[in-house]
Amino acid sequence: MPVFKQRAPHLRALLEASAGYGDLEYLVCNDLRLSFAQHARVVASVAKAFAERYRIGKGDRVAIMLPNIFQYPIV
Repeated sequence: MPVFKQRAPHLRALLEASAGYGDLEYLVCNDLRLSFAQHARVVASVAKAFAERYRIGKGDRVAIMLPNIFQYPIV
């Protein structure tokens, strides 16, 4: 199994690093376009909803069942 020495240690670090690309396009699906900065804001909003509405917190495990759609990298 390949190991990448420079990889992000977790998804939060990856998201924080990607937010540094600001207004550059990150996700493009048909007419929908999302910049790196917009992606970071939407992810934070979804995380807040998970915490407040569903009481999901640090250490909880969540399974996500989605097809290969635009929302997948957001959730």
